Amino acid sequence: MENSNKEYLLVDTGGGNRILGQFKKANIDLTKIHNIFISHKHIDHLFGMLWIYRFVDLAMQKGTYEEVLNIYCHDEVAKIIREHVIHIIKNIIMIFGTTILNML
Repeated sequence: MENSNKEYLLVDTGGGNRILGQFKKANIDLTKIHNIFISHKHIDHLFGMLWIYRFVDLAMQKGTYEEVLNIYCHDEVAKIIREHVIHIIKNIIMIFGTTILNML
């Protein structure tokens, strides 16, 4: 959903790494997404969060993403994001030996 400031509310983040391509096809600038609502913990609603989180962090490091990313979800979903998504990204950092995230 788009507001009058051309900012978007993303509802659920399914699709894995394909989610970034879907945004590109729809001409949606990911730097304009500052609010995400995740309805429940099923993988088809959650899996794209890894890629969005990674994109946002890299954009923040480059100075192209302003403000913050707000994620609205149930406590159980928040726990999954904190424990699994961030854990996976930390493992990617260790494998490639580069700093992707500076907020962990």
